[in-house]
Amino acid sequence: MARISPTKPRKSALQARSRATVDALVEATARILVRDGFEKASTNRIADMAGVSVGSLYQYFPSKEALVAAVIDRHNEEIMARSAQHSPKSPT
Repeated sequence: MARISPTKPRKSALQARSRATVDALVEATARILVRDGFEKASTNRIADMAGVSVGSLYQYFPSKEALVAAVIDRHNEEIMARSAQHSPKSPT
């Protein structure tokens, strides 16, 4: 039986409300990590700050580590988008 990676999201957020929940969870994780560090970033605190139940958190993320991975992925995407805006255009 295949095991689910502890850092991969459980399911994709397809609807606007689901995407808003995932966004709130990722943003709350980032804020708690910056303010309090990894050790104090519990799933209960993250869910509370995001304004969702811990059960909703676990629908999308299997662990705190998966949330941290999502924060890192989002940060990398933002860096790549900014980098693309400032890179010289290639001649056509």
